[in-house]
Amino acid sequence: MAQENVSTYKPAPRKVDILLMDQMEAEDALNTFAKYRSRLDQFFEDNHNKGTDNFMGITHYHIMDIVKRDVANAMMRKLPKVYGDGRTLYCVLFINALLPLWIVRLLMDTFNISTEEEAVQQIKDQLEYGHYMNTINNVPLEPDLQELEDTLFQ
Repeated sequence: MAQENVSTYKPAPRKVDILLMDQMEAEDALNTFAKYRSRLDQFFEDNHNKGTDNFMGITHYHIMDIVKRDVANAMMRKLPKVYGDGRTLYCVLFINALLPLWIVRLLMDTFNISTEEEAVQQIKDQLEYGHYMNTINNVPLEPDLQELEDTLFQ
């Protein structure tokens, strides 16, 4: 019996508002560090020896479009200055856990979201919905790919 090529379709994700902080400047984001420091400290202490590579299931991939690139880069430069010890590299923890946690806390305050869990779910939902909308509108999944290639291959 010949095997049929059957495509399966996933239902469209629920429509959600896309919450961005694209008007925030790097200085504004960095000025929030003190406000969130105790939570970031707690997460770092609990996870720096565990090989943690995400925050509640999200990584840098989930949050990279919520703030402008220069803002995320400034935030990333701050984390090793505070949590680096000069010997051990916690790059994965910084990029994929502490940065998302910091952005989750910013999102909570900016959009009056009550809990980290709700903010993380919002981020996951809006990423899924955004990808869905890009797909049905024939927008490439990686709009910055050409920019990246131009930078790498100059």
